[in-house]
Amino acid sequence: MEEDERAIMGLVVIVGFVLLWIFLEEFGYFGLLTINK
Repeated sequence: MEEDERAIMGLVVIVGFVLLWIFLEEFGYFGLLTINK
């Protein structure tokens, strides 16, 4: 159980970090486009 929980937590952290990174990049691009306009 403990090993499975650690594996699940690891996947959740990795997926969450990737989604956050993508969200920040998309938000940054929209911000640059808004500033340029």
